[in-house]
Amino acid sequence: MDLRGKLRIAGIVTLLAGVGLATAGCGAADDICVGGDGCEVKLTLVDKCNFRTQSEYFELAVFTNGCPSEDNQKNGFVLAAEQRQTVLASSSPSAVRGLAEQRYGFMGLYRDQDCRVVAWGCVEADLAEVGELRLAMLNWSNASLCTPAANASCNTGESCVTGRCQ
Repeated sequence: MDLRGKLRIAGIVTLLAGVGLATAGCGAADDICVGGDGCEVKLTLVDKCNFRTQSEYFELAVFTNGCPSEDNQKNGFVLAAEQRQTVLASSSPSAVRGLAEQRYGFMGLYRDQDCRVVAWGCVEADLAEVGELRLAMLNWSNASLCTPAANASCNTGESCVTGRCQ
């Protein structure tokens, strides 16, 4: 296993389990409320490389049963997502509602003006078992995790419309 794999397992993308960690509200700009009708789980974006300032858009995609393949992550393929939100990179997505207490993958994508993926991250969690999630936004395909990626923009047949492949 390479260093990147070990870091992932060791907790670069951290799950803090426990019912006692649930929050009533989300406060920081990088916090996104996730859950059924309330804010049962707090999802925090961790952007140590400051990709937000190097991107035009941020997309949050929620997948049932876990994260998509690494190729789909780095290329920003999100059509199979149960829910998607795209906002300006300087903004934060709204709360993610209507999720059952089951396993999901939460994938974040920083995209440039042509929808190319600059950085991404995905974290899996069972919403019945966690109160807080941390999503590390990095270029996971480069030895230098803080070097912006320039991966594919959209699937064949799609076009980039306001930061979202459609």
